[in-house]
Amino acid sequence: MTSSDYSIWFNEHHARYQMEAGASPVGPRLDPTGPSGPVPWKLKWAVIFKDGYYAQVTETYTSTRREPSGERLSFLYHYGKLPPNTDPNGFPLYKRSGAHTEIRVDLHPPLGPHLHYGDDDHITQARVSGFCITDCDIFRFMNAVNEHRLTARPFHEIFGFEVKP
Repeated sequence: MTSSDYSIWFNEHHARYQMEAGASPVGPRLDPTGPSGPVPWKLKWAVIFKDGYYAQVTETYTSTRREPSGERLSFLYHYGKLPPNTDPNGFPLYKRSGAHTEIRVDLHPPLGPHLHYGDDDHITQARVSGFCITDCDIFRFMNAVNEHRLTARPFHEIFGFEVKP
């Protein structure tokens, strides 16, 4: 996928996304992360809810042998309590903030695909049934956040997964 294909895909889905009344967006930002050219790139977007929660999504694409125009290298989809600090662009800084995480869906080397859910961190794909972590995308995640906020259904029911011991 090229960065312009990605931008078109993202903008089409973003235009259809129904943000909760009273929520505030931060971004989205689609920025190149390399010295020149369209690859690699990173997308970052957050929605701040008026009740002190937020959702933030980040995806990083890079050139690979399999996909020289751009392949998703990592992603982080996060929902939880809003931390007290932001970066210079207004994005919440959740790392080491002590803010509560409801769910985080991650793919990043070297851990591979994993979840943070409930009180359990780094739940690997091998412990998750009914949900392929790498098949999740930004809008599936953001729509699940909306559904959770609207219905109070737990995320494992919305995504259809079980965590094995």
